[in-house]
Amino acid sequence: KYIMYEKEYKDFMYKDYSQYFKKFDNYEYFYTKDFKMWQWWKLMGLGEHWYAEGHHMERDNMYMFNKDSTYLDVMKNVNMFYMPVDYTRDVYFFNKESELSYFTEDVEWNSFWYYFNMDYFPYLDGDDFGLKKDRRGEYYFYVVRQMLARYYMERLSHGFGEIPEFSFFTEVEYGYDPQLINYNGVGYSYRKNYYEYETYGNFDYMYYIINFFTRVEEIITQGYFKTYDGKMINMRKPESIEYLGDIMQGNYDNYDKYFATFWYMYAHMYFAHIDDTGFYVHPDVFLNYET
Repeated sequence: KYIMYEKEYKDFMYKDYSQYFKKFDNYEYFYTKDFKMWQWWKLMGLGEHWYAEGHHMERDNMYMFNKDSTYLDVMKNVNMFYMPVDYTRDVYFFNKESELSYFTEDVEWNSFWYYFNMDYFPYLDGDDFGLKKDRRGEYYFYVVRQMLARYYMERLSHGFGEIPEFSFFTEVEYGYDPQLINYNGVGYSYRKNYYEYETYGNFDYMYYIINFFTRVEEIITQGYFKTYDGKMINMRKPESIEYLGDIMQGNYDNYDKYFATFWYMYAHMYFAHIDDTGFYVHPDVFLNYET
């Protein structure tokens, strides 16, 4: 496959087209006459040691930053290093679902989730920071459903079918071994194949999570939610999705701050195999918003 791709690439790009682009300012053309498939990083303007001399970021809207005098002053003496990853070639296939790593470990995809959680951080007061104006609970539901829909589409494109239903009491067939490295050089934790969450982890946290979902199911079944101060909320009204979203995110604005806020924290700690007494914590996809 790679040989055919290289031949097709050379048939199209073997000729030196740089003469046609000289009239454009700041155009850097790479002549591909001697290009090899294992030298794909050269097309990004990188040297053999992943060093970019131009002091610029590899992004589509870089021209906007180059017009910003403040940015240019900050980056004046900065050297940038890049470590590109080719997910069509250099992927460690831990299991068949590793084929989705090009998507689950995509930089912009994970950046979106990180910045969303920074903008609508669970512990921010919605009144003080104006988050209630955005209907943060409903918006949280919307974002999560959009991300799941896109993930579902990627699964279907690979023939993986529906997203498996999760249970604490059954094995998770496919593990996850990310190729992500934290900024301090520590790799992210992995989950082995045929993993049983019931066997590992803090059981107190697991009971907190199960009790939470039992309570949420009761709220949905009964059709109303009684707050700690005795207020009754009709969950059958369209606008009540806001209250349910606040509970699921466990944010500051939910009406059951003790119960709903801590379930979200305990859930992530349980799946990441840490507890509140731990001092050294490894990066984990369940703990870090940037994944």
